[in-house]
Amino acid sequence: ALILTLISILGHNKNNGFLRLSFKEDWRPHSDTIRAITKVGGNAMIEQVAMRFGFFAYARIVADLGTDAFAAHQVCMQFLNITFTVGDGIGIAGTALVGQKLGEKRPDLSMMYGKVSQRMALAASLTLLSFLIIFRTPLASLFIDGAKEPHVLALASQVMIMVALFQPFQTSSVVISGCLRGAGDNRFVAVVMLICVTLIRPL
Repeated sequence: ALILTLISILGHNKNNGFLRLSFKEDWRPHSDTIRAITKVGGNAMIEQVAMRFGFFAYARIVADLGTDAFAAHQVCMQFLNITFTVGDGIGIAGTALVGQKLGEKRPDLSMMYGKVSQRMALAASLTLLSFLIIFRTPLASLFIDGAKEPHVLALASQVMIMVALFQPFQTSSVVISGCLRGAGDNRFVAVVMLICVTLIRPL
């Protein structure tokens, strides 16, 4: 992270660089700029806090079920995290393209990119769903020795079915959230995350 930051700042000269820090520039705070950053960043912070708290509460509830159940849960969460990256990639593309086209005053193209992102997410999620259901036991056995802990492997295989069935909803949620961020509607995303992840998920 340090090296990347230094390259980003020092790798551009004064003539062609878009990111440059200089103590000769005006460093006084400007209320409009601070307000804009706070509006976007504040909602994003609420969203992330809500999401982390929801995951924490959910893991705490699963821990009460016992060591075997928690072990199976942790294994399946690894695959859930991997599948999140598919939605994240498409969602980031949606964020960039929706925002770019809205900036170009082309809401029609912005809507088109949002719909295309959603279709790509659905196709990818159905592929993941099939893969996770078919190979759920071999995938879980990468972490669990079936000969020594057959009951944990059986638990993990059952949970993998749930992980698979939630793929279309999870991927769709990530992509729609990304497109809404690109449109500048961070508040709605934060409120939905607060309701869904912090309240509904633990329940």
